[in-house]
Amino acid sequence: MFYYCSVCDYAMNIACVEKPLVLSIDHSKWHEHSLALFPRKACLTCDLCGLDDSTCPFYICPPCDFVAHQRCLSLPRVIRMSRHLHRISFTPSFDEKELSCGVCRRKIDNDYGGYSCIKDGCCYAAHSRCATQSNVWDGIELEGVVEDIGEDEEVEPFVRISDGIIQHFSHQQHHLRLDEDTSRDYDENKLCQACAMPIFCGNFYSCMQCDFILHEACANLSRRIHHPVHPHMLTLVARYDGVRNREDRCSTCIRLSVAGFFYECGKRECYFKLHVQCGIVSEPLVHESHIHPLFLTSKPGEYRKCCVCKILSSTHTRETFNCIECDFALCFGCATLPQKVMYKHDKHT
Repeated sequence: MFYYCSVCDYAMNIACVEKPLVLSIDHSKWHEHSLALFPRKACLTCDLCGLDDSTCPFYICPPCDFVAHQRCLSLPRVIRMSRHLHRISFTPSFDEKELSCGVCRRKIDNDYGGYSCIKDGCCYAAHSRCATQSNVWDGIELEGVVEDIGEDEEVEPFVRISDGIIQHFSHQQHHLRLDEDTSRDYDENKLCQACAMPIFCGNFYSCMQCDFILHEACANLSRRIHHPVHPHMLTLVARYDGVRNREDRCSTCIRLSVAGFFYECGKRECYFKLHVQCGIVSEPLVHESHIHPLFLTSKPGEYRKCCVCKILSSTHTRETFNCIECDFALCFGCATLPQKVMYKHDKHT
């Protein structure tokens, strides 16, 4: 239930009506002068987010011509978001150069606030509202928090024993030997233990004492990654027992992690997981199904039907790769389908 004025097209929920009205506030974080509540509904552009959203109350500083939405006054100063490797911090304006938002891919107006990368030489930038969307930011303010440099250190997936022989973290009891024989016969039962896909071309590592095998590319998968659809670090987990577990459903596609490796979030009470296929696909995605590059531009609560399988995503993230030139959308399930396959009754790929 809420209160509504049909003449002004203005609405307030019951909780906001019962709150005492704050006519003036001091908010040195964003402005040096006191800010006054603007009592009317009007289309004024917020200096912090660059939007003229008239549905949100806003405060102004008349002498400075400063305008800020009430909700924008709670924007964080420094954050870590899923779409970029480095921390980004709020800036009241941008330098005189043409920038596009790293989330929605639309142009950034340099005269208004947004977020930019804190690393020297990195020109990543994002709109204020885009950078703080719930599907890219975990809600944690990092201003004053010391950055853990060790978190981004590369952890090698294997130890090289000698030329062509490794000890992989997922199979430490035996050594693996690199097989570069491209004339081998196709065996549909010979599956990579990481991606659970058949091995019919390319190099692979095979155990010197048992049937454990890995594609060379899968053996080199990073142990820890940042993925654009999740704000936390993901860790590669090896599991190849073939036991179906409901909790092992991939968070981005419709498939269950029945076998193989997957990336999972280590945060407490966070159950985000990715197949290795979904874990290594990112943006911009150049896919044979579409002429333009595709980006992860979905907003929270936005559901788009995949233009290939025609299915409306029911996954945890509901993310799709979207074209910024047209209405094309591609789900993770279709984006990670192999471009070539081998069939046992046909000698060609």
